[in-house]
Amino acid sequence: MQDYLVQPWDLERVTGVNLDMWVPPYIDELAQQVMEYYEMEPHTKTLITSKPDKGGAIWKIETNKGPRSLKLLHRKPRRSHFSIGAQEYIVKKGGRVPKIIETKEGALYVEKGGKLWIVTDWIESLTPASKDLSGAQALCYGLGEFHRHTRGYTPPAGSQKASRLYGWYAYYKKIITKINWFRNIAKAYSDIPSSQALLAVIDVFQRQAQDALSLLEQPFYTQMLSMGEEHWGLVHQDYGWSNGQLGTGGLWVIDLDGVAYDLPIRDLRKLISGTMDDLGKWDIPWIRGMISAYHDANPIDRETYEILLNDLAFPNEFYKHLNEMLFSPRDFLSNNLEGIMSRLNLLEQTKGMALAELELDKEKFPKGNYETDAPPKLIVKDESLLCPDRKHEGYLKTRTEAEIQQEKDVEKVSLMNKDQLKVLMICTEKLPVPAVRGGAIQTYIDGISGLLSQKHTLTILGTTDPSLPNVEYKNDIRYVRIESEQFFEIYAARVIDFLRNESFNLIHVFNRPRLIPLIREVAPYSRIVLSMHNDMFNIDKIDPQDALTAIREVEQIITVSDYVGETISNLYPQAASKVRTIYSGVDLKRFIPWKKSDRAAQVRHELRSSYNLEGKTVILFVGRLTPKKGTDLLLQAINELSIKNPNIALVIVGGTWYSVDTVTDYVAYVRALAEKAKFPVITTGYVSSDVIHEWFWAGDIFVCPSQWQEPLARVHYEAMAAGLPFLTTARGGNPEVVIDQNGLLVDRPEDPLEFAEKLDILIADPKLRRKMGRTGRLLAEKRFSWERVANEVSESWKPRVSNEGETENKL
Repeated sequence: MQDYLVQPWDLERVTGVNLDMWVPPYIDELAQQVMEYYEMEPHTKTLITSKPDKGGAIWKIETNKGPRSLKLLHRKPRRSHFSIGAQEYIVKKGGRVPKIIETKEGALYVEKGGKLWIVTDWIESLTPASKDLSGAQALCYGLGEFHRHTRGYTPPAGSQKASRLYGWYAYYKKIITKINWFRNIAKAYSDIPSSQALLAVIDVFQRQAQDALSLLEQPFYTQMLSMGEEHWGLVHQDYGWSNGQLGTGGLWVIDLDGVAYDLPIRDLRKLISGTMDDLGKWDIPWIRGMISAYHDANPIDRETYEILLNDLAFPNEFYKHLNEMLFSPRDFLSNNLEGIMSRLNLLEQTKGMALAELELDKEKFPKGNYETDAPPKLIVKDESLLCPDRKHEGYLKTRTEAEIQQEKDVEKVSLMNKDQLKVLMICTEKLPVPAVRGGAIQTYIDGISGLLSQKHTLTILGTTDPSLPNVEYKNDIRYVRIESEQFFEIYAARVIDFLRNESFNLIHVFNRPRLIPLIREVAPYSRIVLSMHNDMFNIDKIDPQDALTAIREVEQIITVSDYVGETISNLYPQAASKVRTIYSGVDLKRFIPWKKSDRAAQVRHELRSSYNLEGKTVILFVGRLTPKKGTDLLLQAINELSIKNPNIALVIVGGTWYSVDTVTDYVAYVRALAEKAKFPVITTGYVSSDVIHEWFWAGDIFVCPSQWQEPLARVHYEAMAAGLPFLTTARGGNPEVVIDQNGLLVDRPEDPLEFAEKLDILIADPKLRRKMGRTGRLLAEKRFSWERVANEVSESWKPRVSNEGETENKL
C-alpha cells in the first residue's frame, strides 16, 4: 500500500472541475483507508466540500450506524490535536457540537498522509438562521452558549496550543503599521485618481486605531488577561451564518478546526461588524439585540463590554477591505478602491453615532472583579506551546548548593589536565546544521566547528532537513538530527531523550536558555556553556525562574555583542559575572573584495550586466524581508536621492525567511513601493548561502536599515570582508562594528531623510567609499576571522583551576 503525503491541490490542472467539490484520487484512497479504523460499515461516501488551497475535505458517509461525517483536517497534526481535544471537551460539557466517534482502538482520530482525520456524528436537519434580527440573535445566543462551554479547557499533552489572548496589542499595532503602508502606496501611486480619495480619509481611520490601542494600555485590560486562558476559554474564529446552524435543541456550532484561546467577545465583535457591513449601516437596534442575546447565554461584565466597544471602534473593516491593495496596487486602486471607499464612508456616517449610543449602555453591565493588589500574571509568549510535562522542576528545586558544588568537584577531577573534551553543541530547532537553509546561528556553528573538531571530539545536535541524513560523520564531526517540527517543546523533549543515552564533558547550547534546566536533570555532571544570539532571556520568552536556573547552571554566557550581554545582565544581575562577548566571524576566503580576484571581478561584471546595473552605484541590502529589517524605509530614503543621483540602483537580496520566498503582506508592500521607485530596484528573492557572497561583489555600498534592536547583524562582517563601505542603524549591537571609520551610523533609523543624508555622503564620494572598504577588510582580517572565534570559544571551554583547586570559568 503506497504511503501518500497530503498536500494542497489548488494548483492541480483538472479540466472542467470545481476544485472546491473535488479531491485527488489519492485523497479518496486515504479516506477509504481511514474508514477501516472504525466500527462501522460505510455504504456511501459523498464529498460535501474541500479546501484545495489548504488540503482539507469533508464527506458525508452513510453507514450501518447512521449518517456520519468524515473530515480531513488541513492543519498540522499537533494543531489539529488541540481542536479535536476542544471538540471532545465541549461535548462533555453539554455543548451542541458534533460528537467525535472513536476508532476501534478508542482513539479520537486517525493519522494518515501526515494529517489527522476524524469521524463525527452527522447532525441532521440543520438549517441556517434567518437573515433578520431574530436570526442574528439566535446566532449570538448560540455563540454565548458555545463560549460558556469552552471555559476550563486544558489541551491534550503534546498538542500545539493555539492562543490569541495575549496578542491584541500587537495585532492593533500591526494594523496601525499597515494603515501607514496604505498611505505610502497611495502616495506612490498618486497618478491614480482614487489615491487622493484614500489619502483624504486615511488619517481618520488611523486615529480610530490609535485610540483603540490606547485603551489596551489601561490596567484593567492587563488584569483581564492575567485571569489566564482557561478562564476565558476558546473562540471559534470563523463563526457566522454558515458555522452556526439551528437544529435539535437549539443552535449547533460546526467546523471547530480553528478554535483558539482568546477573549470570547472577539467572535461577537466579528459577527456584529460583519453583519453591519452586510446591512450597509450601523443599526443600533440590531447591535443591542445581538449583544443582549449573547449576554443572556454568557453574561458579560462592564469591562468586557468596554473591550467589545473598543474592538468595534477599531477600523477592522477598513483594514479587511484594503489589505488586498498591497498585492496588486495599480489594479486595486484603478478598479476597486472607489467603490470600497464609497461604502466605507457611508458606514462611517452611522458607526460613530451607533458607538456613542452604545456607550450609554455601559452602566447596565455589572462591574467585573479585576481590581487586585496582586501583580498581573506574567505573560510568556512561548509558554507551554505544546503543553509538555515539566518534570525537571521538582528536581531542580530540591538541589542544594552543596550538591551543585559536589557535581562540579566530580567534573573537576575528571577534566583536570585533560585537553581534549567530548563536546555536544546543541543548535536551535528552527534550521539545520550545516547551514543549508541559511541562518546566523547555523553559519556561526559551521564557521567554528571544523576548527574545534581538530582539538575536541565534537557532536552537533540539530533539527532534521530533507536534504540531510539524520546521522552522519563529516570532517571528524558527528551530526545528529532530530525531528522538531520547528517547535521548541518537541525539540526539547527529543534533545533530552538523546541525552539520556549519551554523556559529554561539555554541552554548548545555542540561544535556548529554556533547555538548560532540562539538560541539567539528565546530565548532572556535564559542564554547560550557553551562547546567546538575541533576546531569548526577555521576560516574554522565558519564565524568570527558568532564567535564573539557567544562569546558575551554566559556566559562561557567550554573547555575540556587548548589547546582548548588557541586556541579559540588566534583566538578571546574577548573570553579569558569567557574560562574555565573542563577536562572530566571516569566511575571509569567500567574502573578498572583488578587485582581489579575477573570478570575483568576472562575476561582478556578469551580475551587473544581467541586471542592467553597469555604470550604476549599486546599493545592496541582504537580509530577511520583514518590517523590522526596514527595507521599505530604505526605498523611501533612496527615492529622496534619486533626482540628485540618477545613476543609483538598489539590489534587495533575501526572502521572508531563510530559504523561503513566500509573498507576505510586507513583501507585497515592498514590491509595490519598488514598482513605483524613481530608480532601478532588483529583488532577487532568497539566495542560498553558498552563492550569496557574489552579490557583495556586485555591490558598491552595503546598507543595514534595521528598525529593531538588532543583536548584531552578521551581514556587517560580510560587507567588511568584501571591502564594502556600509551604512547601519543605531539599533542594538550594530554600532559596535562601526570602527575606525569603516562605515556610517544612522541615529534615527525611522527617519528616511537621515538615511538619505548619510547615503548621499557615500554616493557622492567614491574615494571615501574605497577608504572605508579597505578599512573594513583589514578589520575583518584582524578581528573577525572564524579562527579567532574558534580560538576564543575553545578558551571558554577550558576550566581554570585556582590555587585552592577550584574550577573556575575563564572570563
